[in-house]
Amino acid sequence: MIKPSIGYFISEKTSIDLNFSYATLNDLTVGNIDSYYNSYAFIPTFRNNFVNKEKLRVFAEFGFGLGTIKYDADNSSLRNSEHENLSGGISILNI
Repeated sequence: MIKPSIGYFISEKTSIDLNFSYATLNDLTVGNIDSYYNSYAFIPTFRNNFVNKEKLRVFAEFGFGLGTIKYDADNSSLRNSEHENLSGGISILNI
């Protein structure tokens, strides 16, 4: 899984962040068929730090974004309805 993030502090304790995530799993079995999945998400977030010390940080974060996940068979001719049922298409995500 890869989850890069970039943020900008709009005040001393408040920031706006842009988060992207990518995940893949190649060692997966769906309906006794070797399969894999890929997922992507883009989530802008708003973070407020209540405590921002050198060794302790307490914060609340809220985000809302879009993502997608796709399941497929290693051999596309073996793709079945379970792959389509598990593939979510575009989803709305909350953090």
